[in-house]
Amino acid sequence: MTHSLLVSLLAFALTVAAPAQDAPLVFTITEGSTIGFVGSKVTGSHTGGFREFDGTFTLTGPTPEGAAIHVTIDMRSTWTDADRLTSHLMTADFFEVETYPAATFNSTAVTASGDAWAVTGELDLHGVTNEITFPATIAVAGDTLTAQASFEINRFDWGIAYAGRPDDLIRPEVAIDFDITATAAWCE
Repeated sequence: MTHSLLVSLLAFALTVAAPAQDAPLVFTITEGSTIGFVGSKVTGSHTGGFREFDGTFTLTGPTPEGAAIHVTIDMRSTWTDADRLTSHLMTADFFEVETYPAATFNSTAVTASGDAWAVTGELDLHGVTNEITFPATIAVAGDTLTAQASFEINRFDWGIAYAGRPDDLIRPEVAIDFDITATAAWCE
């Protein structure tokens, strides 16, 4: 086999094996990622989160600018630092998981904001969809994407209005935090 034929075959093989530069890069959330929350009341606070969720970050360029982010949370996987509270959160007083077993977030914009990214999207929780915007740190290194954020939502905006006991009222603001790692696969 001549040298030029071998070089041509190698170039063809690399062209076929390599994805097009403008193909979207889809990062899928991996095990070990966390989505958590902190709810507080007059006498203290409780931490919790979700054990089961999945999602993707789809990038069309070298940065997160304009990324499409889709996350689905299994609300039945809710956990907290107190078993009794976990059970209560599953009821109609809070998440009503029998009626609303999933919460979703779908981004509508990801834009640069100083040293971070402003992520805007629709959060569907408890059968109510509202637009939220929050700051996030998003970094891409090779086939790995990491994303971290901490922000608050007002649970009343999603119809979660249980007040608590008169002497121990629950605050409407709930702190949300996530630490996500996702790995890439090329789309065609």
